[in-house]
Amino acid sequence: MERILPLELVGTEKLDYDLLDEKGDLIFPKGEFLTASVLIKLSYLKLYKHEFVSIEMPDIKIGLSEQKSIESLIKQSAGSELLIDTRNILQKAYDNVPVKLEECVKSTKIIIDEVSAAFKNIYCIDQLRIYDEYTYSHNINVASLSTAVGMMLNLDEKEIKELALGAFLHDIGKMKIPKEVLNKPDKLDNKEREIMRRHTSAGYRYIKENFEIADRIARVALDHHEKFAGKGYPNGINGVLINKYAQIVNIVDIYDALASDRVYKKGIPRAKVLEIMTNELKNDFNRNFFEKFLILANPDYEPEEAPES
Repeated sequence: MERILPLELVGTEKLDYDLLDEKGDLIFPKGEFLTASVLIKLSYLKLYKHEFVSIEMPDIKIGLSEQKSIESLIKQSAGSELLIDTRNILQKAYDNVPVKLEECVKSTKIIIDEVSAAFKNIYCIDQLRIYDEYTYSHNINVASLSTAVGMMLNLDEKEIKELALGAFLHDIGKMKIPKEVLNKPDKLDNKEREIMRRHTSAGYRYIKENFEIADRIARVALDHHEKFAGKGYPNGINGVLINKYAQIVNIVDIYDALASDRVYKKGIPRAKVLEIMTNELKNDFNRNFFEKFLILANPDYEPEEAPES
């Protein structure tokens, strides 16, 4: 993304590009008029726009991506069970009631079974998502999509189980964020955003303190907002220093967050989400993992061959 200074906006009646925050979330849409009050509010924020130059774009099927909804291949009975179990697990974590590891493993087993059964019939990655209250469906969707990407990467059975569990627990630290911040029905201000960012460390601590699982699984919660080229959080690490499973979860976490309806925003159409993510490829994602995700998201995508040395 390209940094935009608030002073550059002075004298501009309306923008021909979207204004984004440092996470890539939309702050102010293109085409809207910039009033004095809006400019004052924007002056306190870090602003960015996407650079649409020299972009390696996949051939996205616009017609398919503009469909209002795509039927999930996750069986309705399995989806309902997952939502109930996820709600119970997160509520326990929120209320400081002990969560048993077996409860989480049960959910991830259902997810793995459902994704395995549907895998050969996927023509659009949205077929592995379920649509319900974001807080609960997001954890399920991230685990499902991560599992599918893991299968594309030919991870073995043990790795798939670890990846699915780490993905399912990736946001459990949000249950330790003050409810006035967690449940705010509007965009977070800078202070609130910093508080929300603590969910990565809080989740890692919670998992280590409550579950006897390998550190590589727990670290998904800690590392899933790190960026492959650095400058993520909480530690700003890069490349292979980032937990391998978290590198996968980072991709699908962003996809599901952008594509989902939230209290304060409508979900972005799939083609636009993929366009945004492809523009962020060099900065944020493991290239190999992201290409596998793109193949799932858009079956017509063909990765470019590496140049001969």
